[in-house]
Amino acid sequence: MLVVDLLTDILLYLDVKSRPVAVLRANHVIFCEAEDFNKRHIFALCLQTPAMKSSPHEVKLKLGSRGTSVEQWICICSCNAGQSGYCEHVVADLLYVNW
Repeated sequence: MLVVDLLTDILLYLDVKSRPVAVLRANHVIFCEAEDFNKRHIFALCLQTPAMKSSPHEVKLKLGSRGTSVEQWICICSCNAGQSGYCEHVVADLLYVNW
């Protein structure tokens, strides 16, 4: 089943490197859309926690086609920690996509 496979991959990617649950539960993911469903390219917007009225963070997820290993994923966020690919916004969006 695709959902279970993707969740397993997300947890492998996460590897306990961030704390996205608060972002997800607070409904800070305000937009999330697949740009290319087959290759799983996703664009999302996520509210900034300390500055809710500021422009949202832009999150870009490139998960590759099905079967691509998590080491090949490219995940970027416009927040300060987002270039690492492991910020709370990236992981919250990964979990949101799996929802």
